Amino acid sequence: MTDEYIQQETGVFLRRSSIPDLKKTDSVILDIDGVILDVAASFRVAISQTTQFYFTRILRWNGKAILVSPAETQSFKLAGGFNNDWELTYAAVLFFLAKSVQFDNNNLDFLKNRGKSVKDFTKEVATQGGGLKSAEKVIFLSVKQAQADRIAGLWDRAKIKRIFQELYAGTDYCKKLYGFEPQFVQEKGLINQEKVLLDAANLKAFYPKIGVLTGRTSEEADVALDFAALRGMISEDAIFCDDGGLTKPDPKILLDLGRILDTRVGIYLGDTVDDFRTVANFQDAQSNEQSSTRFLSAIITHKESERDIYFGLRADIVAEDPNKVLAAVSELKQG
Repeated sequence: MTDEYIQQETGVFLRRSSIPDLKKTDSVILDIDGVILDVAASFRVAISQTTQFYFTRILRWNGKAILVSPAETQSFKLAGGFNNDWELTYAAVLFFLAKSVQFDNNNLDFLKNRGKSVKDFTKEVATQGGGLKSAEKVIFLSVKQAQADRIAGLWDRAKIKRIFQELYAGTDYCKKLYGFEPQFVQEKGLINQEKVLLDAANLKAFYPKIGVLTGRTSEEADVALDFAALRGMISEDAIFCDDGGLTKPDPKILLDLGRILDTRVGIYLGDTVDDFRTVANFQDAQSNEQSSTRFLSAIITHKESERDIYFGLRADIVAEDPNKVLAAVSELKQG
């Protein structure tokens, strides 16, 4: 920890220069994944299992190695631009398709252990700006045209998305969330493995100025908010989802939420680089907007080793528990 931060309580680090604004906080915007719900056993596992399913069940390649573990998906999140887990999975599949073509080998054990690692790949993607487009750039600029054509021919994003949805939603939620019955997966979905992280009681100090900004679809968000017993605390018009419109880290989303909630000083509580960038982009854009609204960034880290990343980015709050963030800000508000 640098001198720029103080530890208010165990696991909660405040940027010193942000404390005066934190005392004025009147609104809180919540991400869902990693903040309201623990999705380590749902979305992260769905990414891993979808990648594996595509290679073993669709392409029918041999080998037992797990190509992308749930833990390794964090490398993509830290690269930025992968707020959408479907796109993250497209990139993971693309990476191993490229390795296969480059090495002319279809064995999963070989592909896992030869050449670049997932971590190496995501570092390259980060240098290009992060996200799926950067992943495509890294891959397709590194191979010959004939190889690129072969990779593209094997990369069926529509099928990857369908498999992901079925693994996540399963037989019990697939129709409700995505409008179709599962074709590939005939078991309960990984959605059932999600656990509530956020205690609704900790939001009372901010009620009714509470919003949600998530990469989930509206249907996925509905299920999550019902599960977390937050439905009655958040107005429908203050729930912004990834339904094909603006997505993180576009700062206009926070501008719109700020107007809806009549925010003077708000906190966006997230857990990824994209969540931080949403706030940073908002702050950069403020000079071009006739708005007195200010937003601060609060980032939940799931590993102690990630703290330095957000210290370096100068997040306003870095913490290990969303409940502790809300408690710390409430305490500051009360003086």
